[in-house]
Amino acid sequence: MAELDWNTEAYIAQFTRGLHWKVKELLSTKDSVPDNDLEAIFAALVKIDNIRRENEENRPKKAPAKSPVTATTTSTTTTQRVRLSEDPNYVTPEERDRRRASGLCVKCGQKGHGIKQCPNGWKATIKEAAKVAEDESGKE
Repeated sequence: MAELDWNTEAYIAQFTRGLHWKVKELLSTKDSVPDNDLEAIFAALVKIDNIRRENEENRPKKAPAKSPVTATTTSTTTTQRVRLSEDPNYVTPEERDRRRASGLCVKCGQKGHGIKQCPNGWKATIKEAAKVAEDESGKE
């Protein structure tokens, strides 16, 4: 320290400049650390930093964000399959590939047009069909 010919405030300023932001934040809440005692400040900062590191190590790790495309659990996959198999418009990837290879419409499976020009449209889901039937029976 004597080689630089700095005063105590300069040493403290330089030292605190390189601290982790959380250590600086915690230091600002301490009233018991004297402003001009270099050794006391160093000791307090080392203690704060050690506690910060220990807390960081003991904190539960965040689970990586799961991609909505890939299902990692079997229950999710099973639920997804059940939901898709109930959808009358769902076409398995294998069936889509087969229809494309055969020159058929991916949507309805008929020849002579593509999915964008399909005159048949999507099939009504079970809920939609039930609603239409309910509306028609109410009119009678």
